[in-house]
Amino acid sequence: MPTYDSFCRAPLVAPVYVALPDTSVHVEGTLDALFQQALQTVDLAALSPLDAVLATKLGGYTDLPPMPNLKAAQAYLPEKPRSFLDAVRAGLMIAATSKDKNAMLEVLDAMRALTDALPSIQEMALLPVGADALRVASELYRRTGQRFLLTLMERLRSQLPDVSGMFHSFPFLKPFVPEAVAEDAMDEASQYFRRMRLLGTGRIAADSLAITAELALYSGSARDASASKAGVAALQRYHGMPQGAFSADPYLAGRDPAQATELEAMCAFVETLCDLLQTGGDLTAADRLELILENALPRA
Repeated sequence: MPTYDSFCRAPLVAPVYVALPDTSVHVEGTLDALFQQALQTVDLAALSPLDAVLATKLGGYTDLPPMPNLKAAQAYLPEKPRSFLDAVRAGLMIAATSKDKNAMLEVLDAMRALTDALPSIQEMALLPVGADALRVASELYRRTGQRFLLTLMERLRSQLPDVSGMFHSFPFLKPFVPEAVAEDAMDEASQYFRRMRLLGTGRIAADSLAITAELALYSGSARDASASKAGVAALQRYHGMPQGAFSADPYLAGRDPAQATELEAMCAFVETLCDLLQTGGDLTAADRLELILENALPRA
């Protein structure tokens, strides 16, 4: 894992906390039980490269899965950015854990392909993967210092919706009911309603919080840095649930405890809270993580 000094690489803002090496993490108690439960429900032979790496880390296995073919994964661009980024995240984890320079160079080549393909990826396809793209670009830049990654982060910032502004002027004050619009309509109103339909889902709301946190490290902007805190407060106020998550059935559904929340949204929120804790050091994120891990995930 990178040293603290490498996380201070200019011009990115240094995060408050730095991830520990895998060998320094010893899981026990409820979290260990959740990991074992998750591992017992999957077919390890049929996992995607990213899931295989995560299963290796969660299970404490000594052998990493093989490096995914990132050259072949570039064929997913620009139509399937999710499949591409899942492969790249897996490759980055493998390269970092094994300290394999050649594997890291493969990851960098893949991100160059994403930089070139980015103008061809539509906003509606980019938003669901924006948080993952920023996570990979930020970590890669801290590890390698390649300047093109700053260009990639700037392009992502310009092509993604202004989620920082959305959280500062939170529009979902009531249970969200999406407007019915034609998928091929290109007028401004239809594009707005399609964007809001995405942002009103639990998973994308969580990913949007992560986007604000990653952009704050890139921009150094107080507006970006405070957006995630404002967003968490707004989600809790208008859509909060007792277990610390927020309702999304499948859209933000108010504060009714009877409303369900999707497992995918809950997992995205857990990952986002880890990002918020690392980037901003807000210990309330740790409290929310504990609430979800103790109360919500065991019953999911």
